[in-house]
Order: sequence, then structure tokens, then C-alpha cells
Amino acid sequence: MRLTIFIALEITRALAWTHRRSGYVPGNDFGVPQNASFDYVIVGGGTAGLTLAYRLAENSTNTVAVIEAGGFYEQDNGNTSVVPAYCSRYGAFSEDSASQYPLVDWGFVTEAQEGLGGRRLHYGRGKTLGGRYG
Repeated sequence: MRLTIFIALEITRALAWTHRRSGYVPGNDFGVPQNASFDYVIVGGGTAGLTLAYRLAENSTNTVAVIEAGGFYEQDNGNTSVVPAYCSRYGAFSEDSASQYPLVDWGFVTEAQEGLGGRRLHYGRGKTLGGRYG
């Protein structure tokens, strides 16, 4: 009973958080000229890269650029990014799922593991702004 209440509250909280978001998702063109120069260039827009960029940009005299191989999760992944636990429900951890979302996942697969009966598993690594937490 307590587990059911906890799950219901978590789903409600997630839906409320989603509803509060403005819905605006920026594109890749931020109007930066091609010959722009920056004080710092951060390669990788995962959690560490974005945190570092934020900290560097706190000093208003610094100019910071972030380079990310992927795009925006909400744009590239469609409905999967909106429905809670959608990926885990539809086999996001099996070897076959490694190429299921090429726009947002690098598609890494482990070597065959003896402890798993020779199975190979998909090792999800995010290729989006925010990394695997995006």
C-alpha cells in the first residue's frame, strides 16, 4: 500500500514538473558569428561540462562556448523523453536497443559477460545536452 502511494506521488510530482516547464526548446543556432572567439571552450555538454561552463560564466568578463556532439533530448527523442520510464519499459537495456535511439545515445554495448550467461548489454551513454541525464 505504501509503495503504491509513493509511486503515485512520484508520478504526480513528475507530471507537475513537466507541466511547469515553458515548453520552449531552443535550436542549434544561437546567432554566434563564425569568427567568434571565446576565453574558454568546453568540449562535452554533459553534467560536468555544463557545470564547469556555468561556473566559468559566473564571472561576467569570461566568454564560454560549449560544444556538444548531440542535440536537445526533447527535440531528438520525441515522445520517449516525455513519458516517464518509457525507455525502461520497452527494453532499453538489451543489446538490441543499442541502435534504437541513435540521435541521443552512443550505442555502446558491453562484451559478452560470463556472469550473465554470455549476454551483452546495452550501456546507455547520452549523446545530448546534459549527457545521460539529459
